[in-house]
Amino acid sequence: MPRPPIRINQLGYLPSAPKRATWMTDAASPQPFAVYDGGGEVVLRGRSVPTSDPSAHLLDFTALGAGEGFRVVAGGERSHPFRVAADLYEGLSRDSLRLFTLLRCEHAGDVAVPGWTGIYPDWRPSGVFDVSGGWYDAGDYGKYAVSGAIALWQLLDLVRLLGAHGRDATTVVEECRWQLDWLLRMRVPAGQPYAGLVFHRVHGTEWSPIPGRPDDDPTTRVLHRPSTAATLHLVAVCLKASRVLDDPSLVEVARTAWHAARSNPELIAPDDEGRFGGGPYGDPDLTDDWAWAGAEQGLPTDIPPPADLDGFDFDRVSVPAMLDLERDVVPLADRLLDLQRRQPWGQPYAPEAGWHWGSNGRILNNLVVLARAHEMTGDRRYRDGVLSGVDYLLGRNALGQSFVVGYGTDATAHLRTRQFGDHPPAGALAGGANSIPTPGFPSDPRLDGLPPECRYLDENTSETTNDLCIRWNAPLAYVTAYLSLLEPPPAIDAGAVVLRRWDPRWSAEVTAAVRESLDEIGRFLSWATEDYDLETARDFIEREVRLWAEGTNFDYAIFTAAGELAGSAGLMTRMGPGVLEVGYWLRTSRTGRGYMTAAVDALARMALALPGVDRVALRHDAGNTRSAAVAERTGFVEVERASRRPEAPGHTGVEVIRERR
Repeated sequence: MPRPPIRINQLGYLPSAPKRATWMTDAASPQPFAVYDGGGEVVLRGRSVPTSDPSAHLLDFTALGAGEGFRVVAGGERSHPFRVAADLYEGLSRDSLRLFTLLRCEHAGDVAVPGWTGIYPDWRPSGVFDVSGGWYDAGDYGKYAVSGAIALWQLLDLVRLLGAHGRDATTVVEECRWQLDWLLRMRVPAGQPYAGLVFHRVHGTEWSPIPGRPDDDPTTRVLHRPSTAATLHLVAVCLKASRVLDDPSLVEVARTAWHAARSNPELIAPDDEGRFGGGPYGDPDLTDDWAWAGAEQGLPTDIPPPADLDGFDFDRVSVPAMLDLERDVVPLADRLLDLQRRQPWGQPYAPEAGWHWGSNGRILNNLVVLARAHEMTGDRRYRDGVLSGVDYLLGRNALGQSFVVGYGTDATAHLRTRQFGDHPPAGALAGGANSIPTPGFPSDPRLDGLPPECRYLDENTSETTNDLCIRWNAPLAYVTAYLSLLEPPPAIDAGAVVLRRWDPRWSAEVTAAVRESLDEIGRFLSWATEDYDLETARDFIEREVRLWAEGTNFDYAIFTAAGELAGSAGLMTRMGPGVLEVGYWLRTSRTGRGYMTAAVDALARMALALPGVDRVALRHDAGNTRSAAVAERTGFVEVERASRRPEAPGHTGVEVIRERR
């Protein structure tokens, strides 16, 4: 069935984010377009913008508010339906991470695996080795130290991200520990050749049948010779894990592996072109590997920025070092934005030599760079770059293909995978377009001659375009978690009280709370008047629900430990980028108990942990001594006083502006 020529993010768009589509058309000049809601009504009109591609126009509908069932219409063509919502990426964030649990190794025999000397005539290990655990790398049953290490590094960085923003990272930590324990078991024990180095890979001596469960795998599992690259990657991730997981014992592990690598500085994994049941994961140039491992130790290491913008990978690891050191990240992000602006599909990736195997993973790794630049600077251009790149992955591309299983109208459904057969799990990412030949892994001849970005098949025979891999899902988990962090959480535990996003069911409670408090809050809040009734309360909550979805106001109800409604506190975006403004009121019968101090402090801490927010503001009338006391107790410092037209009986005409950073 033909796909709509209007290519969108098939999952949808965040309310406060750019909303763009690419329309495949031969029109030479700008054309009108419209956005229709689920009821068939026009809610927005605009004109297309021709791009550098003569067959593609840009459609920008950023002004569209929250809702469901939207479609973009241009030239008589309709897009797929989509929604605009603040919680857009929460499900994908969970599912992309869940893949790691589903890929945990189930080969019972991995507790006693022999070394295989088939292509290593000078290597003579003895006995068997326990290399159980870890994640399967891809749609096969191989486990590879270098691929597994870079995926682990990504998830460790996700732990850092979640921790920095006050979110629970328990599930991610569990997965990191599972993989780290396996990597530690991959070290060559004393008394063996290359003791202290790390085995490069473990898998069967031939490829396992497709499909096939691991407990039915008929192949003979073997270990391949250690490599310097695998050892250096262990050094880097152990040092990262020692910081992120607060485990100082890993520092000594890294130090020992570093010395082993220095004793064997050029033990290169041979490229057998996949002839013996697994991928080679070779890398003849270890310059960047040494730099990464050295940088993680704090050594004075030269880490030149990458010459190209093709994305980092297991054999291109200078960027992870740059990210951990926060060195040259912003200049690299600026180069990626410049590249992205020149692409009709909005992805920060367009290698002149062709698109790589796992191009979607490389795109995501470039998005990680943009996300980190946003974290470091608060500049929304980098955030918008991440969003545009995710639009590409979820359908705004030359194929109209969402590359994530279960997410999109035309989503990948036939991944090449032994573990899952015809039912790949939601959240699994396909490798994507691939135009560079890989010896030993033939591509489908039907793709020959197509533009690089079109060389993809959603078929389980297309290993070079439709495989899954932990190295691709790890940055997907990171980026979607980052996007979920762009909006405040639905609930905040403030100790003495709990803040919850407003719900229409609480209309009667808020009516009672406001009416009993009119004498106090009515002095400074113009909306708190004698005619405040149940209908007013319903209108207030409905408005706050809508504004939350639009990403402009984030208002919470405050509840005591006993479940009583005590008041309200929220964040507003009206002061512009980089700052959120706090507003609040408290029920008279609940004053003097520290509730509002706890609520405002928790709200401010959460706000400052949001990506791109560098300060929280608070404004109150000079005569509002209670509000001033809360502000002072929660660390808000006065920065300005301004004249203001009185709007409530207690207003003095002087507004105090405070900030917390």
